[in-house]
Amino acid sequence: MTSSEMKEAFLIGYDKITNYAGKGYEDNEIQLFLNQAQFRVVKKRLPFFELNEIVRKELSTLVNGFSYTTSGSSEIVDITNDDQNGADLYNQYSKLYEFNSKILTVISEHAEDASGNKISVRPITHDELNTLMDNPFRKPNCKRLVRLDLRVSHGQGSGDKIQHELISSEAFTISKYLVRFVRYPEDIVLGTTDCELPIQLHQEIVDEAVLLALENAESTRLTNFSQIKQ
Repeated sequence: MTSSEMKEAFLIGYDKITNYAGKGYEDNEIQLFLNQAQFRVVKKRLPFFELNEIVRKELSTLVNGFSYTTSGSSEIVDITNDDQNGADLYNQYSKLYEFNSKILTVISEHAEDASGNKISVRPITHDELNTLMDNPFRKPNCKRLVRLDLRVSHGQGSGDKIQHELISSEAFTISKYLVRFVRYPEDIVLGTTDCELPIQLHQEIVDEAVLLALENAESTRLTNFSQIKQ
């Protein structure tokens, strides 16, 4: 479906359920419902991405794979030495990368040194860090690194950026970072930008958008009723 066709399908579905007696919605509200529904449809499939081939195909348009080398990448930026970032890293062997894409989940990742040796990257929480680094059997070495997730805002209107701090050791010098991830879908814009997900998901997105509209109408009704009682 095009974005306009999704709007028409939404109106048909909404009117059918409400018997043409429901609250009317403007284009910007329908667009919001469609985008919220699109995110719901994607999010509920993420836990099954590695387990189900059908899900992998349904979300294939959202899968990106990028690497950062000395030449850089438009999607991944090495900001280790920008604005004193290096001073805030865990140790001198760490690297800090920022993503321009909006990441939903990382599928796979590894690092390489200048000789092309690859090692795994294990995500950890900030709470785990100190305990892990005190354990000689679990801390970074020549066979594995650990990764911390950071979320940083660059000012009003710019949105948050995801940063990955890769923590290494003297046993491994990071030369390249390779990561494959599922990103957020692009927003649907009525009459301009169509849904980028496969067409077999479009009706599900429309149906989910109708449910969101019904939930919104019921919430508004209850709020108004509560105000009247007061």
